[in-house]
Amino acid sequence: MLNDGKWAITARDVKASYGRGEILRGISFSAGEGEFWGIIGPNASGKTTLLRCFAGTLRPLSGRVLLGGKPRESLKSREFASHCSLLLDEMIPGPMGVMDYALLARSLLKPAFSPLTSQDKERAETALRAVELWDVRDSRLEELSQGQVLMARMARVISQDAPVLILDEPTAHLDPKHAFRVMGLLARMAKEGRTVLSVLHDLSLAARYTDHILVIKDGVAAAQGLTGEVLTPELIREVFGVQARRRDGGLELYPD
Repeated sequence: MLNDGKWAITARDVKASYGRGEILRGISFSAGEGEFWGIIGPNASGKTTLLRCFAGTLRPLSGRVLLGGKPRESLKSREFASHCSLLLDEMIPGPMGVMDYALLARSLLKPAFSPLTSQDKERAETALRAVELWDVRDSRLEELSQGQVLMARMARVISQDAPVLILDEPTAHLDPKHAFRVMGLLARMAKEGRTVLSVLHDLSLAARYTDHILVIKDGVAAAQGLTGEVLTPELIREVFGVQARRRDGGLELYPD
């Protein structure tokens, strides 16, 4: 388990770019165990860039990223996989079976060529049942719908059984029923003690399921804290340029 006390994952004054000017201009942020953070902001504000710095697929220009109190760059791939499971846009599954894809997450935790155990298979089965894909476990990923592929990716995240989850738009391409299911699963995992960081574009889902919000605008943290305190109609108008009102636990948006 992570041993950083209160904080499971931390960014300290992180700046990052893709070589064409700074995208992140100095973000400091910490997420503790058992917290579900929604990361929101306008397009091209730096949300996915921050996730890539956490994942290690992008090295910050300056600042530090810590996972369990350790610098991200110091963690070897297997140690990182034991701490953190990822769902990022660039991680598109190749041709393989649904069950094999769920089991792939278990392979990340083992030395090369190590055999899978009955516990590994149980973890994968539990994950596929959680996302309602058990009935298609013998199918090929290329036979699934776009939404089912995303649910298979969620199964891989769950199967890895890591204490920190980092996800980029986990509800994209999902119908409302399955979007609610994914968000409910993530909220439950946070309640069980995991740290969940998720970029979200659906502000109503963010309001309904997360307990903390980080707002990124123009590469800086515009606001962060408890969802009920941060995600206000006033902030939404200022950051997104639309009107909002609370309704039935979520948010209703309409043009300014």
